[in-house]
Amino acid sequence: MKPPKFIFFLFVTIWTFSCKNKENVDVKPVVQDIQEWVFAPGQIEWDGAYNLTAQTDGILMNANYDIGTSVKKEIL
Repeated sequence: MKPPKFIFFLFVTIWTFSCKNKENVDVKPVVQDIQEWVFAPGQIEWDGAYNLTAQTDGILMNANYDIGTSVKKEIL
C-alpha cells in the first residue's frame, strides 16, 4: 500500500522549511583554569528538629502518631 501523495508533499514541505539558513554560530575553544571539585559525604541538619531516643532498648510494636503530629511531654 503506497502512502498518499499529500503526506509525502507535507513531509517535503516541513523538511524544506526546517532547514532554512540560520545565523552561523562560530564555535571556538575556551582556555581556562581547571576547577577542582570536592565530593565529600555530609548530612543535612534541619533547624528546629529534635532527635527522639528511647530510655530503654526494645522494638516499637505500635505507634498511634502520624508524621508531623505534635507531641507534648505530658502525653507520653
